Amino acid sequence: KMLATKSGRKNVINCIMALIIAVVFLFPIYWILAMSFKTDAESFGKIVTYYPHEFTIDPWVKNLSDREFLNSLRNSAVIAVLSMVLSMVFGVPAAYGMGRYKVPGQKTFMLTFLVTQMLPASLMLTPMYLIFNKLHLLGTIAPMVIPAWFGGSAYFTFMLRQFFQTIPKELDEAARVDGAGYSTSDIGESASLPPATSWLR
Repeated sequence: KMLATKSGRKNVINCIMALIIAVVFLFPIYWILAMSFKTDAESFGKIVTYYPHEFTIDPWVKNLSDREFLNSLRNSAVIAVLSMVLSMVFGVPAAYGMGRYKVPGQKTFMLTFLVTQMLPASLMLTPMYLIFNKLHLLGTIAPMVIPAWFGGSAYFTFMLRQFFQTIPKELDEAARVDGAGYSTSDIGESASLPPATSWLR
């Protein structure tokens, strides 16, 4: 009974801590939504209100009828989707290769791979501007998407590599016995990628 009581108390404490953390992280989102339904007088008034006293949808109507805002929203969505999809297209094969196979110089390559993530983004702005200017890509979404393919996916690739290393090699052998073939793509698709789908979500 004492163990059950201690375990129950620990679960209650964990739940309370998780609830507090969730409130801390979700409060800014609630605040933004609450501010979007307030009038200007209430939003910029001296008295802080935590919910709209005068509910209005005028800011939503104004923004959703503004072509420039909708164009910016569309560009943001396109950039986000392309960056996510193409990071996975480049990152998953790279992570699979680094996690499932041993190659000479792999540790040095991984160290270099991680060091590039320590470079501040501001250090890369001028070189990238000059490169995209010479390629005549300024004013397009390409400068926003292309760096995400190769730089933004590095951390994603490293974390997914760690996951692939935890998958038993016996799973690959079982896939070969079941007729998956000997090619890397067949084994990866039938044995290693299915367990990784939960991580990719």
